[in-house]
Amino acid sequence: GDLFETFFGSEFRRREPRGPMRGADLRMEIEIELIDAVRGGERKIRVPRLEMCSHCQGSGAEPGSNVSTCTTCNGRGEVRQVQQSVFGRFVNVSTCPRCGGAGKTVDKVCTKCRGEGRERKDKDLELTLPPGIDDGQQLRVAGEGEAGLRGGPSGDLYVLIRIKEHELFRREGDDLIHVLRISPAQATLGDELSVPTIEGDEATVRVPAGSQHGQMVRLRGKGAPHLGSTGRGDQLVYLDVAVARTLTKEQRDLYKRLRDIEGTPEQQTDDARNVFDRLRDAMGGE
Repeated sequence: GDLFETFFGSEFRRREPRGPMRGADLRMEIEIELIDAVRGGERKIRVPRLEMCSHCQGSGAEPGSNVSTCTTCNGRGEVRQVQQSVFGRFVNVSTCPRCGGAGKTVDKVCTKCRGEGRERKDKDLELTLPPGIDDGQQLRVAGEGEAGLRGGPSGDLYVLIRIKEHELFRREGDDLIHVLRISPAQATLGDELSVPTIEGDEATVRVPAGSQHGQMVRLRGKGAPHLGSTGRGDQLVYLDVAVARTLTKEQRDLYKRLRDIEGTPEQQTDDARNVFDRLRDAMGGE
């Protein structure tokens, strides 16, 4: 007992619960594809948990056995021990060791759960994924945790969502990032190109003339849905201007002529800063 029990006796004793007890909450983690996070839908999961014993229906007693009042605690579910100290008399109250706080005993415990009232089973559930759910978010499934004791309610199940990496898209909030490789000629002259979207169709990207490496073109409404509301994010297409490593003779002659016409660009501090900014954006702001 604590100091209050020592001085004031049983009025301040702690009682352990002897009635129905709520079951424990369960937590698990699942990994889903990006398209499943975007579209939402149903996902089958298997949850190992403690369920009410199917043989004794949670009573802990073998069906047909006799139930009687516990003779150790006389049905109270707790035992009291009076102790005397230099500070006075106090009462220590604890759960009955014979009946475990139930107040009753049986002449034969359940042969399946050994008196526990619960058994471990795997439960198959269908988890509803809301459209737009993101990595690291958690879903609560009420009443699908472990079974309670002595008729108590079941706990809840919490499912942590992890999203697999996608080979074409990276998610930033509700926006989806895609990198489009173009040639120097396309960057200089502009072009119209097709890009994939997360839904499986294609969208047209208009590459402006004079586009720079790392420049972004926005496709509105092609991202992930806003969780719990209307609307969607955007698809952000970053341009990757690819310089050829090998050239045909014709290409080499054309580039030489172009070099002679253009000359060497004038170097400016602001241009360098813009290049660094574009590179940082293309790499995800790192």
